[in-house]
Amino acid sequence: MKLNKILILFATVLILSGCNKDFLETRPTGSIATGNVFTTTENAMAALNGVHRSMYIQYYDNQDQGGQSANMIYMEVLGDDFVFTDDNVWFRGSYRWEDHRNAANKIPYFNYRFYYTIIANVNNIIDNVDGVEGPQVTKNMIKGEALTYRAWSMFQMIQLYGKRFDKNSSNDTPGIPLINSSTDLSPKPRASV
Repeated sequence: MKLNKILILFATVLILSGCNKDFLETRPTGSIATGNVFTTTENAMAALNGVHRSMYIQYYDNQDQGGQSANMIYMEVLGDDFVFTDDNVWFRGSYRWEDHRNAANKIPYFNYRFYYTIIANVNNIIDNVDGVEGPQVTKNMIKGEALTYRAWSMFQMIQLYGKRFDKNSSNDTPGIPLINSSTDLSPKPRASV
């Protein structure tokens, strides 16, 4: 009985003194506050490198959602010159033109979220890079790369969610909502192609 009381006392002391708030990590390790990122060109470049990394990481623990490489496969499978001879389950729905026609399917959802996440991240860079400390040439390079990522993401989305650009037509069909600022988060209608 005396041993049980000693064990309970020991366990209570251990629990109450085991964690110190100084040892707890309260900041997320996968993201940084905007105010901390946009202080120097080195930090802004790290944010841009984070956008680049997002192009090839695995999303949502799904093998078929591996960033841009997965999207390239989907777009290739949707092409009219692609022959799909294997009877595996990967990309079969895309090959049959079923996945992208179903709004509840994970493929259109992933593509939409993937490209708009890139656009949101580079909009933060574009809106804030001019105010960071560092050489102007580095700021211009970071901003130019961010603008390129945004234009490229919109180009990719037009191929998935709008009628493709045709130099011989008016191109006034619905395209995608244009989000060109990190501060304007109001809902936008689809702009024309």
